[in-house]
Amino acid sequence: MTPHYIFGIKEALRSLKGHPIRSLISFFTISLSLLLLGAFLCLTFNLKLTLRNLRSKMEIEAFLKEGINSSQLKELGQKVRQIPGVKDVILISKEEALLELQREFGQKFTDDLGTNPLPPSLRISLREGWRKGKEVQRIAARVDSLTEVEDVEYGGKWLTRLDRFVFHLLLLDLILGVIIGLSSFMSISNVVGITSLARSKEVKIMRLVGATPRFIRRPFLYEGLLQGFVGGTMGAILLYLLLLLLSSQLPSGTVLPPQVFWLQIGLGTVFGGLGGRFAFDR
Repeated sequence: MTPHYIFGIKEALRSLKGHPIRSLISFFTISLSLLLLGAFLCLTFNLKLTLRNLRSKMEIEAFLKEGINSSQLKELGQKVRQIPGVKDVILISKEEALLELQREFGQKFTDDLGTNPLPPSLRISLREGWRKGKEVQRIAARVDSLTEVEDVEYGGKWLTRLDRFVFHLLLLDLILGVIIGLSSFMSISNVVGITSLARSKEVKIMRLVGATPRFIRRPFLYEGLLQGFVGGTMGAILLYLLLLLLSSQLPSGTVLPPQVFWLQIGLGTVFGGLGGRFAFDR
C-alpha cells in the first residue's frame, strides 16, 4: 500500500475520532435505514420462496362426467399429456376417489354417504416454468374445453393475487432502497462536508504546496467509505439480532438469506463513498 493511501486512511480515522458525536449520528442513521431495507428484503425473499414452493405443488384437478369407463379414462389421460406444459397425469377412478376420502375423513363418514357420489378425475401436474398464473389458466382452459370434463379446479385466483402481491412488494423494496440510499448519501455528505469546512485552511495549504485534487480528496472519500461500511455492518448486525430475537414468532421454514446482510454492508459502503466524494466536490 502506497504512502498516499496510508495517509488518506490515517486522515479519515483522525477525522472520525475528532468528531465522535457527528460520526455516531451518521453511523446510526445509516444502520437504522439499512435495517429497515434489510427487513423488507428478508420478507420479500421468504414470500418468493413460499410462492416457489406452492408453485412446485401446483396441480390442476379435472372432474369428469359420469359414465366414463376405464379405457376412456386412459385415453383421456393420454390426450391431456399432449397439452404443452403438462408434466404428468394421474388417473383417479370413482373408487380411488372414495378411498382418498376415507383416509381423510374416516370410514364412518363415507358409510353415511351410502352410494359413491364422487366423479372420476384427472390430477394434472405441471412442468417447471408453466406454473405461473397465466400459464396455469391457459392449461386449465384447454383441459376444461374437453367434452369429457365436467369441471376444473386449480386455485388460480389466489395464485394470481399472490403473484401480484410479491410484485408490489418488490416495487416497494426498490422505492425504499432509493429513499434509504438518498438519506444515507445526504447524512454522510453533511458529516463529511462539515469536516471539509473545518479543514478548509489545511486544504488550501495543501493546494498551495502542489497537492493534487485526488490526493486532497482521498481522506474525505475514505471517511465516507468508513462511515458507510460501519453503518452497513451495524445495520446487518441489528437485523440478525432482531430476527434471532423474533425467531420463535416467525413461521417455520423462515430463511435468513446471508446475501441480504452482505447487501446491507455493500450498499452502506457505496452510499458512504458517494457521500464523501460529493461532500468534497461541493
